[in-house]
Amino acid sequence: GGAPPPPRGPAGPDRGGRGFDNDYETERQRRGMRERHMVNGKPKNWRIEVEGLARSSGWQELKDWSRQCGAIPEYTMVFGDGSGVVDYSRFRDFQLALDSLPRRPCDGREVRVFAAR
Repeated sequence: GGAPPPPRGPAGPDRGGRGFDNDYETERQRRGMRERHMVNGKPKNWRIEVEGLARSSGWQELKDWSRQCGAIPEYTMVFGDGSGVVDYSRFRDFQLALDSLPRRPCDGREVRVFAAR
């Protein structure tokens, strides 16, 4: 009897309803993103990683910022630790982003941009 347990996961009370806030969940989520990024040991998209994002930044802000250089992102994701990833389906867009975005602030913050490991 009694009430069912509270929901767990991104919206559950164990994370304050904000998503993956603790380091364990963030790293587990990032590792999953890297695994899905590979096909037969090769990248299926060209990916940049971004560090130093504002905690209030979401995937849409990251996508809008990544378009400022003229590159067309295919996918963006922001993690709870202030980092994120941007995938490009074309090498040309990936290279343009790597060349241009490190000099552009995102949501008013200076960020670090590098090719995914």
